[in-house]
Amino acid sequence: MNIELKQKIDDELDWLIEDGKKLIDDKWESIKKENVEEAQMRNLLEMGTTSDSLKALELFIQYQIGRRKLPKDFGNQLIQKINVLTNKASEISKNHSEHKKEVLLRLVRQYLGHMNRYFVYRKKISTGEIK
Repeated sequence: MNIELKQKIDDELDWLIEDGKKLIDDKWESIKKENVEEAQMRNLLEMGTTSDSLKALELFIQYQIGRRKLPKDFGNQLIQKINVLTNKASEISKNHSEHKKEVLLRLVRQYLGHMNRYFVYRKKISTGEIK
């Protein structure tokens, strides 16, 4: 991947972080109700970072919903976010279509990573571990 594409991905970083935080904030009540643990979020992140298949990631999210490890509304919204990232990857790589999948995977991995970090923060705040 060339420097131009890396810069375009970096330019999306603030948006990725804010959008991931918003997803956690918007779905916090259902996340709390389902008692989502850090392990589930780490598993999601691990799946996103080790698989090159977004369909496998989507299926994993659905599997976690089915196991009641992720709330349905949160999981479905996350799948929709991945679709938004697919469109963003197309925009970023429009002049370098051979790198579209690599761009998409980097965006998804950044999104999941930052969302996971914010989840841990939010969980610690809500349990009173951080005052």
